[in-house]
Amino acid sequence: AKVAVGRSLQQGIMSIEDLVVGSTVDGVVANRGPYGIFVNIGCNKDALLQVPKRVSSKFRRGDDVYGMKISNIDLEKTQITVAL
Repeated sequence: AKVAVGRSLQQGIMSIEDLVVGSTVDGVVANRGPYGIFVNIGCNKDALLQVPKRVSSKFRRGDDVYGMKISNIDLEKTQITVAL
């Protein structure tokens, strides 16, 4: 299932419970920090994008990221992990 997400998302915000591991999502880089790159995928919580450190410097806030796969959802910690 492909979930199209981006700046034009008007329908509202998905809940973390609505996400499915293995599904493909698109998003926008929301923040870069010491723990990695966080991407807004249209959920109430930004997802952590897992990429090698040497690649992470290429991502800038506001960049569109397409074709990420949800690799982990931790409902207790409300954490979402995605990978390219």
